[in-house]
Parts: sequence; structure tokens; C-alpha cells
Amino acid sequence: MDTATKALIELVGDNGYRVEIGCTDGQPVVVAVDERTGERFVVRGDDLYETVCELAVQVGIALEDG
Repeated sequence: MDTATKALIELVGDNGYRVEIGCTDGQPVVVAVDERTGERFVVRGDDLYETVCELAVQVGIALEDG
């Protein structure tokens, strides 16, 4: 796992989510569970970094291009 992906996962975790990473049918699956409410966010994709980026957006973290 590259440094940018690790940093994003830590950022999601620092915002109150437990992050789980897995693989289904050869595709990365990333799950974030809100530690306060138990709400789950599940994202599947072809690329782990892009999947984690989408997860971050879904939990309300604004990512900037550039």
C-alpha cells in the first residue's frame, strides 16, 4: 500500500471512522464505520487508492485536485 493511500485511510480514521480493507473478486473493498452511529459506508473499485478517495468523499472529507 502506498503512502498516499495510507494517509487517506488515517484521515478517515481520524474523523471518527473505523476503516476495514478487503478484497472481493479481485477488487478492493473499503468499509468505514462511524464509531458514534454505526453507519457503514462501503466502496468497491478497481484501484485501492481511487476506492479510498471515494470513501473519503462519501464520509464528508473534501478532497482537492492538484
